[in-house]
Amino acid sequence: TDAHWTHVARAPGYAVFAARDGFTVRTAGENASVLRFSPRGGRATAPREEIALAGVANYLRGNDEAQWVRDVPRCGRLRWENVHPGVDLVLRDGDGCAEYDFELAPGAAPNSIAIDVDGGSLRLAGGALQIVTEHGVVEQKAPIAYQIADGERRPVTARYELRGDRAFGFVLGAVDPTLPLVIDPLVGYATWLGGSNWDYVLDVAVD
Repeated sequence: TDAHWTHVARAPGYAVFAARDGFTVRTAGENASVLRFSPRGGRATAPREEIALAGVANYLRGNDEAQWVRDVPRCGRLRWENVHPGVDLVLRDGDGCAEYDFELAPGAAPNSIAIDVDGGSLRLAGGALQIVTEHGVVEQKAPIAYQIADGERRPVTARYELRGDRAFGFVLGAVDPTLPLVIDPLVGYATWLGGSNWDYVLDVAVD
């Protein structure tokens, strides 16, 4: 129900709905896919808003003004704190696309992260994580992980690990336990190519 969601992000081709226990991605069109991501055994807490954005949103649906919602504030990032000990889940704007990260405090265990996915089965392909739905495949490219020391990023090797056919986690290389750590799964842009109605792609050039 709408009352379950705390926030929503909309973009051409899909929408992301945030809740206390994770977030849901819904693609647009007649054959919409619905994928729910939730930290396994994670602490359910309302996400905290970060990075206030200019402007407001208004939802003027129907003819009954009593049901209209006005002046909804906008933000550029949501944070679920301590979904696992020392692990925050962050949902943010990545150049017009919704991206999510895991931010770990110094000493937090990366292998404690397990994400349940409802709406498709999982498989690994060439380092990517593929979510197979009845309407197609949603792909997350190989994750990026890094630590910041002296203002510079130190890359950390990272790969996905399946935890059954509907959950995944991460396996990382050597990590400095005295530094924070960021794990960034990359959602393939091609997954979201399209709008909310009929679309015809005649040519695509990638730079």
